[in-house]
Amino acid sequence: AKSQFLSNRPSRNFSPEEKEYINALIESALVRKGIIEDTLSNAEIANMKQDLLLLVPLWAHAKSLSIYSLDPGIVDVMLFMIDPSIYTSHDYIMRIIDALQLRHVTLLQGVDPEVADSMVANRSSLLKTLLRLHDFDLYATCFSDADFSASFPCRWWKSCFVGEVPHDAMLQILDAVVLDSCPENSGDTGPQQTTQTYGLLEGCDPRGPLNVYIILAVILRASGISTDQKVKLTDIVSTSCEILRSLSPNEARCLCQEALSLRRNTRIDVAFHRDNHGSGFAGM
Repeated sequence: AKSQFLSNRPSRNFSPEEKEYINALIESALVRKGIIEDTLSNAEIANMKQDLLLLVPLWAHAKSLSIYSLDPGIVDVMLFMIDPSIYTSHDYIMRIIDALQLRHVTLLQGVDPEVADSMVANRSSLLKTLLRLHDFDLYATCFSDADFSASFPCRWWKSCFVGEVPHDAMLQILDAVVLDSCPENSGDTGPQQTTQTYGLLEGCDPRGPLNVYIILAVILRASGISTDQKVKLTDIVSTSCEILRSLSPNEARCLCQEALSLRRNTRIDVAFHRDNHGSGFAGM
């Protein structure tokens, strides 16, 4: 499969600096994987690294991109897809990543960085509004002046928690967000450009993508765990990371259900009232 994959792609020579950058992307992805999965053998790590050394440059070549424009989120998703338990061909991995990107399940930086950055900013703005609506005290205490896109790990925004959540639990989350993002499940036609004020909105639910509501659900869980009366933003983020890293498959399904419930209890027009401080709850 590897030789066929390589034979279908023209070769490209990379400078020593580009190769060093590729290696850095791969090493950082393996480190992040090690945070939640410390049972890998040296042979498994070596095989994964070899696969990534093929996939990362070929992704850049196929998309006619500079290596330096590749976001770590791309490598995190590649590393997830080559896991021995679900390993598939390199060609298929590329098609899966293209599908995730097309549906905006992940915002894989590189194909259009400006659009990806706009969508991260839009999701961050939505999350800020949602937190204010669903837990104003927590919002006022920890998040009123926060830059949401910078406060949480970039992989929460750009790779749908890949690299943060255990493998079996991650499969459950991806199942949920892929299903949620399919236009055929809602009658929506998917993402579309709106006004300059609201930026790029995403389908399929006009209240926003499930990914944002999963982040909201994790934040609310973290707040409930904390017993400190003067809880800080850094404490919430740290506890949120611990929650994600310890998720079982069943807990991942429950988290997605919590996220869906939060979205159902949010007014349908919440995305168009992010600058207002009125209620966004359904029926209120």
